[in-house]
Amino acid sequence: MTSSNQVTDRSEERVVIAIGGNALSPAGGPAEIQTQFRHTRESLAPILEFARHGWGIAIVHGNGPQVGDALIRNERARSIVDQLPLGVLVAGTAGWIGYMIQQSLQNALAQEGIDRRVVTVINQVLVDREHPSTHEPRKFVGRTVDPEVGRQLIAEGVDLRPDRRGRLRRIVPSPEPLRILESDTVRELINRGTIVVACGGGGIPVYSDPALGLEGMDSVVDKDRAAAILAHDIGASLLLILTNVEGVYRSFGSPEQEIVPHLFDQQRFLADVYGSYRERTSVLILVGLLAVIALLQLRYRRLRLSLAAAAPALLAAASTLALLALAGIAINLLHLLALLLVLSFGVDYSIFLLETRFHADWTAAAMLSLTIACVSTCLAFGLLAFSTFPALRALGATTGLGVLLSLLLAPTALVLAAPRSSSS
Repeated sequence: MTSSNQVTDRSEERVVIAIGGNALSPAGGPAEIQTQFRHTRESLAPILEFARHGWGIAIVHGNGPQVGDALIRNERARSIVDQLPLGVLVAGTAGWIGYMIQQSLQNALAQEGIDRRVVTVINQVLVDREHPSTHEPRKFVGRTVDPEVGRQLIAEGVDLRPDRRGRLRRIVPSPEPLRILESDTVRELINRGTIVVACGGGGIPVYSDPALGLEGMDSVVDKDRAAAILAHDIGASLLLILTNVEGVYRSFGSPEQEIVPHLFDQQRFLADVYGSYRERTSVLILVGLLAVIALLQLRYRRLRLSLAAAAPALLAAASTLALLALAGIAINLLHLLALLLVLSFGVDYSIFLLETRFHADWTAAAMLSLTIACVSTCLAFGLLAFSTFPALRALGATTGLGVLLSLLLAPTALVLAAPRSSSS
């Protein structure tokens, strides 16, 4: 007989839940381990609900207060034992905070009758050793330092600065995370139904040395950035950040700060819009094509010549869609709208060449002019293909590729328009 609290749905959905170090050890509060265990247990409610409904779960946690305390212990004990580098302290806090979350969650799952396993994985996060952020102190860790103690620490070479709230705190380098080296392991565990505590403290920053391989860095990685990369790597549909502020702010910490009430996934938004307007857009494109052929018919008075002018553009548009699909790109509304530009350029190229069909000496000059026009167009639109914005990327990739294909296929208009030889 199973409990009513057993997992009710083995969904394929995945979630990454990021818990701030301050959520486990609030600023200004006592730092006793018993208190941190209590705060950890109090933060488990949303995790239990996801576990109850069968979600794949990865838990990422911060370690700002905890690694700051570890630095204090390091400094106080330096006359007795060797000091540990910051990267090793990050690994240490990832271990014991992971143990704290793992044990608290195991107990809570057992009390609720939810049969899920929990494991902690120590993750290494690859960073760029040469990037300025790797060496520039910009992330505050630890608790507020008394001004008198602060002056002594600064004299000893400890980097202390006022934070946004004017509190004197330690500040350390925080490089941009590039890749989580053990994300495949995390994904495999989640695929088996295991809840994984990963990227503790943002993960241990490492760089790749040509001779030695992986080497540690004396810095910390922002846990929210690491959580975002992990969410992408495991295919999570939701990133949940548990923090002690009201929400996401624009210009946080400045007089102009304002809360951002709504965020959306631009790619998903475009996909939804494409699905809603796909049929209407397809009809409009068809109507536009018929209008173009009608205009060509007014010019050439012969259907064969009109189709010869339109055929290279249609072939270029179809080839563009096929190449994008082969590249694994999901076609959305902006790709279709960009095809209208491709069709326009393609028809123009064909018309230019058709107008030279009775003047062979004009063809070379026309092709040279069209090539120059094509290169400038491809450069203008093609560069958009490297944009970080999906909408601009879709527009640039489709137009740049389509215009190039239009130029390459334009000479087929002359072939199609050539007079048919009559047999004797």
